[in-house]
Amino acid sequence: MKRGISKTFLTTKKVLLCVGTALLICVSLTGCDREAPVISEIDSVIELDCGTKFNLEDYLNENVDITDETDDGSVQYKLSELEHTIKCSGDVYNADTGEFNTEQFGNYDVELLVKDESNNNTTFAFTIKLNPLHINSSLEEVVEMDCGAIFNVNDYFSENIKIANLTEDTEYELADFDYTIKCDETVYNSASGKLDTGKFGEYDAVLTINSKSFENNIVSFGIKLNPLALETGYYIYKNEFASNYEYLGFCEYKNTSVEDLTVKSMEFQFFDKDGVMVSSNNMPDYSREYLASGESGYALDTFSSAISLISSSDEIADVKVNIEFEKPDKADSTSLKVDDTEIINNYEYNVSGFAGTTVVTNPYDKDVEYYTLLTGMYDGEGKLIGVMYSMDADGINANSKARATAVWLPDSREIPDMVKSLKASARVTFFDGGE
Repeated sequence: MKRGISKTFLTTKKVLLCVGTALLICVSLTGCDREAPVISEIDSVIELDCGTKFNLEDYLNENVDITDETDDGSVQYKLSELEHTIKCSGDVYNADTGEFNTEQFGNYDVELLVKDESNNNTTFAFTIKLNPLHINSSLEEVVEMDCGAIFNVNDYFSENIKIANLTEDTEYELADFDYTIKCDETVYNSASGKLDTGKFGEYDAVLTINSKSFENNIVSFGIKLNPLALETGYYIYKNEFASNYEYLGFCEYKNTSVEDLTVKSMEFQFFDKDGVMVSSNNMPDYSREYLASGESGYALDTFSSAISLISSSDEIADVKVNIEFEKPDKADSTSLKVDDTEIINNYEYNVSGFAGTTVVTNPYDKDVEYYTLLTGMYDGEGKLIGVMYSMDADGINANSKARATAVWLPDSREIPDMVKSLKASARVTFFDGGE
């Protein structure tokens, strides 16, 4: 009986023969390199500032080292010498150009896949961290100014914000970015940035930088347009009948807006050299309640001195005048017309001999019982240096005129001797019958 060769044996022999042939071909062609290449010289995190120009392909070509172990020994490659693929999270990488969009801050995961000449693959993962830019602001919370002042919102933003990277070793200008500014369109010209400061009120200006490179891309400030331009002062003098000193505060308030307004209340506050309030008075005399655009009024406080005595001339260091106002809801019914005021240097009814005289007209159809007339005293440069009060007690008949005299209250001639011009204004305090 003959023994036959099994089918299994023949099949195994053929397989071994094929494997051996394949190994022979592999050794002859590639050296049988089965080691995956090793990628090095790339940090696990690459930090960049937003806005930095960055080509990821070029960066990797210039910096990555690839080591491949072969039968011929260790071989070094540059990335460009091997087949590779770059994958990145987020829609920030352009595979065709290698450009990496650095406009939006955040962390982006990158995967570098490399294949060596023996078709061995390796993967290296790292992160690109885009640091945001920062806005350093020196904007005031509220910018206060008198109506009529010149102010440019765009320029104020540009001059008072600085844009820098995380380490602040690189600075940018606002003009380097696309931005929008929003403000009340009734006062703000977006094309020029100019603010129409004629109307008093409060407004907000908001700057938004249209870029994703910032954690906070919005800054703002408030604008307060004050219609009243104030010129204030005080005068201290020795009381000749006592050991103490007396003082008075004065003020000119002018409506610099294009709108009319009315004064609701007024307060004088006096401070010492340390900023501590010495006295205050919320019932001073003032000559205008209704102020049309461009008109001025005067105020005089002689009462504070009576309720808070001082013993030396340096106890008062500053005066502040607070005026509350509103838009009028009716026509002017208190202002009196005042002619030019003449200086009197030999007035016989006060010690200093200094006074001013003028004519006051009552334009209303009812008699004025009491009125307040105050006269501003100006030096040769047009600076307000004092205010005088009218001592006239008589009223003025309806649609009539009356002569009035304002006098310098202190005995000293120090202030009067510097006066070069006078200007007065007046208002009705009571009509006949108590109106």
